[in-house]
Amino acid sequence: TLAGPRLPGTREKSRSPGPSQLRLLELRHSTLLKKVQGAARFGPVWLASFGTVRTVYVAAPALFEELLRQEGPRPERCSFSPWTEHRRCRQRACGLLTAEGEEWQRLRSLLAPLLLRPQAAARYAGTLDNVVCDLVRRLRRQRGRGTGPPALVRDVAGEFYKFGLEGIAAVLLGSRLGCLEAQVPPDTETFIRAVGSVFVSTLLTMAMPHWLRHLVPGPWGRLCRDWDQMFAF
Repeated sequence: TLAGPRLPGTREKSRSPGPSQLRLLELRHSTLLKKVQGAARFGPVWLASFGTVRTVYVAAPALFEELLRQEGPRPERCSFSPWTEHRRCRQRACGLLTAEGEEWQRLRSLLAPLLLRPQAAARYAGTLDNVVCDLVRRLRRQRGRGTGPPALVRDVAGEFYKFGLEGIAAVLLGSRLGCLEAQVPPDTETFIRAVGSVFVSTLLTMAMPHWLRHLVPGPWGRLCRDWDQMFAF
C-alpha cells in the first residue's frame, strides 16, 4: 500500500483489524456473501497481509468516494509486478493494467474518447444488449443441470464470469468469443481457463520472494503459461 492522507474515522494500518493469511485465502475464494460477512466482521476498512503483500480494503462507499477524490491525475494502483515482469521477459508492451505514471496517463487519454466518456459508452448499448440476451438464454439452458432444484443454475458465478469476458471482447475487440454459446469453442474454453488461472497465480507470485521461484517454480510457470495462452488467443 502507499502512504497518503488518512480518511476520517480510520485507524493506523498497524491497528486495523483483518483476517489471518489462511483466512484471507478463504475469503478470496469464497462466495460474495461470505465476503460481505467478512466486511461486517472487520468493519469498513481492514488490513490483510499475504506473504509480502499488504492490502488495505475499503468496503464503505462514502470512504471509497473520498479516497478516489483525493487521487491525482496519475493514481497509483496495486502493482501487478508479475504481469509487468512477464511483459518484459516476452518483450511485450505494457497495457493500461500494467503501465504506470506518464505511460498510464497517455494510454488512458487515448481510450477516454472511445470508451470512457458517457457519450462514447452509449454507442455500445446495442452491442452489450446482445450479450445480455445471450446470457439470459444461456442461464435458461443451464437450469436444472446437475443436482438441485430444476430451476437452479448450478454455477451462476461462473456464468456471469463468462458474460464479463464476452462483454469485454465485444466492446474492446469488436468480436464475440462464444463464451455464452451452447457449445463453447475449445480455444475459447482454453482462454477462459487461462484468465481464471492467471489471477490465482498472480496472488501467489506477488506474495513469494523472487528468489523462491527457483525452489518453487510452479506458480510463476503457470502464470507465464496462462498469459502466453491469452496472447496467443
